[in-house]
Amino acid sequence: MTFLSVVIALIIEQFRPLRSDNLVHGAVRAVVRWIEQSMNAGDRRHGVIGWVVLVLLFALVTGFLYWLVWLAGPVPLLLFQVLVLYLTLGFRQFSHPFSRIQAALEAGQLDEARAVLTDWKRETDPEFSAERLSAGEVARAALLRALTLVHRHVFGVFVWYVLAGPVGAVLYRVTESAARIWHRPDTARFGEFARAAFAVIDWLPVRLTALGFAIVGNFEDAMYAWRTGAARWGDESGAIVLAAGGGAMGLTLAGGAEHPVVLESSGAADASEADVGLKRTVRAEHLKAAVGLVWRAMVLWLVLLLLFSIAMWVA
Repeated sequence: MTFLSVVIALIIEQFRPLRSDNLVHGAVRAVVRWIEQSMNAGDRRHGVIGWVVLVLLFALVTGFLYWLVWLAGPVPLLLFQVLVLYLTLGFRQFSHPFSRIQAALEAGQLDEARAVLTDWKRETDPEFSAERLSAGEVARAALLRALTLVHRHVFGVFVWYVLAGPVGAVLYRVTESAARIWHRPDTARFGEFARAAFAVIDWLPVRLTALGFAIVGNFEDAMYAWRTGAARWGDESGAIVLAAGGGAMGLTLAGGAEHPVVLESSGAADASEADVGLKRTVRAEHLKAAVGLVWRAMVLWLVLLLLFSIAMWVA
């Protein structure tokens, strides 16, 4: 049922993508902000309490609903799992700006690509501006953001759904939201634990995402970039995904800060800014290649999940 739920949710999402301003995601963000406003007294321990309250709230609600539909039978259970995945997992939740940037660059409309990238990046960095970026730099920034988001919206959710069912998928997205929303100057102390906790939660998904990119892409370059990134930035999750994803497309890491970029990380606070360099100039065709890379990685994990499900059923 796990495999079937993922496939059905992905198919539905392709034809009926969830809007980024949907009510469910808005409600989650509202709860995260309410907990911060209610408990933030400027101390780290309040952040620990707030995070525990948040996790328990969503775990209990999701677990209770899962228990109810389990009692109702296999069909309601399947529908519930598909609904949870539809709300938590999906390419189309973030792919629209990426597709617009790709189309604008292919048409030679650099100003349009800059404008879309600026709006997209300002969701997490209000001061970002792409006004002076070249076409290659715009493509590169779009690629880096897309690889980060595809991990958090697709592969991270997928891993935790396989490990812990609907509760795992919900908690992954909720803890990611808390780590991101509580990562502001005025919530730095309050959000420390949320970021550290998410770094632990994301440890396995990050490495499986990177491994998937390596297997379906340029394996040698991806592994080299991964090792180089690990030696330079340690366990910074964003760097691992970007290093392996870039290497899988032949865009291996370069030394120095010739292409500085701020990682949009929900992990350790001190590791949220790092220089990530790509040796080759990124062009519009690399954005298309990235889409293919991501889908091949998704198919890889679906096939492995199918084989595992068959083995469990036979056993």
